[in-house]
Amino acid sequence: PITVTLNQPSPKGIFSNNQAELECIITGQDETIVNEIKVTWQIDGQDVTDNITETTKSVDGQRIKTSTMTRSRTEWQRVNKVRCSAIRDDMTPVIQDLTVHKGG
Repeated sequence: PITVTLNQPSPKGIFSNNQAELECIITGQDETIVNEIKVTWQIDGQDVTDNITETTKSVDGQRIKTSTMTRSRTEWQRVNKVRCSAIRDDMTPVIQDLTVHKGG
């Protein structure tokens, strides 16, 4: 089994860099499974394929894949919902939804 974690972007990062960085973190013990997982992003129901980077590393026997989506501050202000999906052929997709909190 894998876990998928989707975090709110840091308000400080939005403020100082004028961009929102969202991390979708896939964690599992089976290296093959984590390596084969495809991470897809949606903003308000629309697929997003640009400004996404991916890294994979091993920590304490866990395989961790991090997909990072970057959005400009102006674009982020229009976003209401973000979805990150972890997809692999023989597995039910694991989906995390994030409702954006527009604080400040």
